[in-house]
Amino acid sequence: MGRAGRTHPSRRRGPPVAPPVLLSRGPATRHLVYVPSPKAPGGAHQYARFAAHFHGRREVAVPSVPGFGRDEPLPLSFDAVVDVASRRGGASGGR
Repeated sequence: MGRAGRTHPSRRRGPPVAPPVLLSRGPATRHLVYVPSPKAPGGAHQYARFAAHFHGRREVAVPSVPGFGRDEPLPLSFDAVVDVASRRGGASGGR
Protein backbone atom coordinates (compact mmCIF):
# COMPACT_ATOMS: atom_id res chain seq x y z
CA MET A 1 0.00 0.00 0.00
CA GLY A 2 2.80 2.39 0.82
CA ARG A 3 4.40 2.11 -2.61
CA ALA A 4 1.06 2.58 -4.38
CA GLY A 5 0.28 5.52 -2.12
CA ARG A 6 3.37 7.33 -3.34
CA THR A 7 2.18 7.18 -6.96
CA HIS A 8 -1.50 7.96 -6.37
CA PRO A 9 -3.23 10.60 -4.22
CA SER A 10 -3.25 9.20 -0.70
CA ARG A 11 -4.15 9.96 2.91
CA ARG A 12 -3.40 8.69 6.37
CA ARG A 13 -6.89 9.33 7.74
CA GLY A 14 -10.05 10.74 6.33
CA PRO A 15 -13.79 11.16 6.47
CA PRO A 16 -16.15 8.53 5.12
CA VAL A 17 -16.59 8.59 1.35
CA ALA A 18 -19.09 5.85 0.55
CA PRO A 19 -21.78 4.29 2.73
CA PRO A 20 -21.39 0.64 3.74
CA VAL A 21 -23.13 -2.17 1.89
CA LEU A 22 -25.97 -3.45 4.04
CA LEU A 23 -26.23 -7.25 3.72
CA SER A 24 -28.83 -7.87 6.42
CA ARG A 25 -31.27 -6.02 8.69
CA GLY A 26 -32.72 -7.14 11.97
CA PRO A 27 -33.86 -6.02 15.42
CA ALA A 28 -30.77 -7.14 17.37
CA THR A 29 -29.06 -4.21 19.08
CA ARG A 30 -25.55 -5.42 18.30
CA HIS A 31 -24.62 -5.09 14.66
CA LEU A 32 -21.90 -6.85 12.73
CA VAL A 33 -19.45 -4.94 10.54
CA TYR A 34 -17.14 -7.01 8.37
CA VAL A 35 -14.04 -5.41 6.88
CA PRO A 36 -13.24 -6.78 3.42
CA SER A 37 -9.75 -7.56 2.24
CA PRO A 38 -8.03 -4.44 0.90
CA LYS A 39 -6.71 -6.56 -1.99
CA ALA A 40 -8.68 -6.93 -5.20
CA PRO A 41 -11.22 -8.49 -5.58
CA GLY A 42 -12.20 -7.82 -1.94
CA GLY A 43 -15.64 -6.49 -1.13
CA ALA A 44 -19.02 -7.15 0.40
CA HIS A 45 -19.50 -10.23 -1.78
CA GLN A 46 -16.98 -12.01 0.47
CA TYR A 47 -19.58 -12.03 3.26
CA ALA A 48 -22.88 -12.38 1.38
CA ARG A 49 -23.41 -16.08 2.11
CA PHE A 50 -22.35 -15.70 5.73
CA ALA A 51 -24.67 -12.70 6.24
CA ALA A 52 -27.65 -14.67 4.89
CA HIS A 53 -27.74 -16.49 8.25
CA PHE A 54 -28.57 -13.18 9.99
CA HIS A 55 -31.41 -11.99 7.69
CA GLY A 56 -34.26 -10.64 9.80
CA ARG A 57 -32.25 -10.98 13.02
CA ARG A 58 -29.19 -8.73 12.92
CA GLU A 59 -27.73 -5.92 10.85
CA VAL A 60 -24.67 -6.90 8.86
CA ALA A 61 -22.77 -4.16 7.02
CA VAL A 62 -19.56 -4.09 5.00
CA PRO A 63 -17.75 -0.78 4.44
CA SER A 64 -16.27 -0.27 1.01
CA VAL A 65 -12.51 -0.68 0.64
CA PRO A 66 -10.88 2.77 0.70
CA GLY A 67 -8.98 3.80 -2.41
CA PHE A 68 -11.16 2.02 -4.98
CA GLY A 69 -13.84 4.69 -5.40
CA ARG A 70 -13.70 7.32 -8.11
CA ASP A 71 -11.19 10.03 -7.12
CA GLU A 72 -10.78 8.41 -3.70
CA PRO A 73 -7.24 8.56 -2.28
CA LEU A 74 -5.42 5.34 -1.46
CA PRO A 75 -4.73 4.56 2.20
CA LEU A 76 -1.06 4.88 3.17
CA SER A 77 -1.13 1.99 5.64
CA PHE A 78 -3.26 -0.79 7.09
CA ASP A 79 -4.03 1.54 10.03
CA ALA A 80 -5.50 4.02 7.53
CA VAL A 81 -7.71 1.26 6.08
CA VAL A 82 -9.01 0.41 9.57
CA ASP A 83 -9.52 4.10 10.37
CA VAL A 84 -11.63 4.70 7.25
CA ALA A 85 -13.58 1.45 7.74
CA SER A 86 -14.38 2.33 11.35
CA ARG A 87 -15.50 5.83 10.37
CA ARG A 88 -17.82 4.35 7.73
CA GLY A 89 -19.24 2.00 10.36
CA GLY A 90 -22.53 0.21 9.92
CA ALA A 91 -25.62 1.46 8.16
CA SER A 92 -27.03 2.53 11.54
CA GLY A 93 -24.19 4.94 12.14
CA GLY A 94 -21.76 2.49 13.71
CA ARG A 95 -23.91 1.59 16.73
